[in-house]
Amino acid sequence: MSINKSRFLIIIILLITITGCKKEDKTLPDDEVIVYAQLAKDPTSEAVISWIAKEREGYDIIEYKEIDENIYSKKKANIKTIPEKEDLRLYTAKLEDLSPESWYHFRIAGQNIKRKFQTLPSRLPSEGINVGIAGDAHYKSKGHDLHDELTRAMRDNNIRILVGSGDYVDCEGELGVEQTRSWIDFLNMLDQNLNQKDGSYNYIPLAFVIGNHETTPNFGGEPEDASYLRFFLKYPNKLEPKGKNYGSIQIGDYLQLMMMDAGHTSNPGDEQREWLSATVDESIKHCVPVMHASPFPSVRDPLDSRYESLRLAWMDVFYNKLNIRVAFDSHDHGWKRTVPLGLVKNKPDHGNNEAEKGYFSLNNKYITEKDNGVVFFGEGGWGSTSRRRWNPATTWYIEDVQDRMSNYKRGYSGVEHKNDGKQAGEYWEHVYITNFKSDAIIVNSVNPSGEVFYNHKIDLQEKHVANDMIILN
Repeated sequence: MSINKSRFLIIIILLITITGCKKEDKTLPDDEVIVYAQLAKDPTSEAVISWIAKEREGYDIIEYKEIDENIYSKKKANIKTIPEKEDLRLYTAKLEDLSPESWYHFRIAGQNIKRKFQTLPSRLPSEGINVGIAGDAHYKSKGHDLHDELTRAMRDNNIRILVGSGDYVDCEGELGVEQTRSWIDFLNMLDQNLNQKDGSYNYIPLAFVIGNHETTPNFGGEPEDASYLRFFLKYPNKLEPKGKNYGSIQIGDYLQLMMMDAGHTSNPGDEQREWLSATVDESIKHCVPVMHASPFPSVRDPLDSRYESLRLAWMDVFYNKLNIRVAFDSHDHGWKRTVPLGLVKNKPDHGNNEAEKGYFSLNNKYITEKDNGVVFFGEGGWGSTSRRRWNPATTWYIEDVQDRMSNYKRGYSGVEHKNDGKQAGEYWEHVYITNFKSDAIIVNSVNPSGEVFYNHKIDLQEKHVANDMIILN
C-alpha cells in the first residue's frame, strides 16, 4: 500500500472515531426541569407557571393548592416544542380563581418537590410592594458576569415582581441552536438565583419589556421578529393590543406597569401613543412606564431622531398623567438618574447651547426640569459593559451617573463636556429595587453585593395643577 493511501485511511478512521465519539447536545438532563413564573394579567387572582423539560407522560399536569388546604387541584398545561431543540418542551399553565395575597403549593413534571408562589394583594399593604427592575443582561455575551449576584440581590430584598427592561439574550431576531441554549441557560439562571434559596422554591413572576437585541433590525422591526421573547414569555404580546410587544398589567388599585416598545418593533407614535394615552388609568396609585431605549440617554446623542421620537410620542402623556412620577429605561449600560422632567409653554431662559440651555423643544413646547415631574432611572447594568457617559455638570437633564470610566464623555451637538476630573462612579453593575407605597416611591439602587449604594425618595405630593397641563397637538 502506498504512503498516500495509508494516510488517507488513517484520516478516514480518525473522522469516523471523532464522529462516533461526538456527544449529543443535551441542553437538559432527562430528569431536570427549569421553572419560572410569569406575571399574569390579573396577578391578584391568577398565576402563570412555565417549565422546560423533556416530553414525558404526566409532565403536562400541574397540581396546585392553597398551602393550608389538603387536596390538590389539577390542570393540563399548554405544550410547545422549543425552537431548534426538538427534544425539549415548554409547558405553560394559567391558574385562575385564586385568592389575593395567598400562598400556593404546586407540583409539576411528576416531581414531589413542593414549589410555591404568592398571589399579589388587591390593595396596597402598609409596607408597600417591592418591584425589581433590571435591564441589559446580555447573558454571557458581553460585559461582566455578575448575573447570579445581582439576581440574588433582588431575591434577598424581597421583591414581589421582576420587571425586565430589555436585552436579555443577544439573539438579534435569529433562531438557532446557540440562541436557544442561551435562552434556556438564562431562564435556568433565574430559576436558580431568583426562585430558589436554602432548599426552598418561591417563584417570583417575570414581566419582560422588549429591547433591541431581542429583534432585528435594532429599530423598526416587526413584532414577530422578537421570536424568543414572544415564545418564552406570554406577555406583553398576549395583552392589549394583541400581537404587539407593548401592553399594560394592572395590579389591584395601586400599580399599573406600562411595558413600552421603544421603537424596536412598533412606532412609538401613532397607535402606541394613542394606546398609551387611553390606557393609563389615573385611578391607580402608581403608573410606571418601563422601556428599553431612553428618551433621555446618558451615552447616546439625545438629539438623535430615535430618542427625540420617544420624547415626542410619550413625554406629554407621562407628564400629564398625575400618577406617573418615575420611569425606567436601559440601553446605555450604566446607572443614571435624571432631574424631574416636565413641560412648559414658554421657552426657558437658559444658555445658548443644547448642553446648557436646560430644555428640549417639543412641538412648540419645552421639556425642562420641573418640580414634581417624572424622574427617569436607567440604564442597564444587569450584565452589560460600562460606557463613558455625559458629565452631569454639563448635561442639564442628568442629575447623576455611575460607570467605571476615569472621566466623562465629551461632546454632542458640538458641545464639549469638559472633564472636571471627577470619576463618574463605582457601581455601574446594578439593579433597582423600588418600593411603591401609598405616600411615596423609594428607588433603591443595589450593587452585586446586595448593598444599596443610592437611595432616592419621591414624595407623592400634588404633581401639578390642572391649568399647568401641556397638551401637544
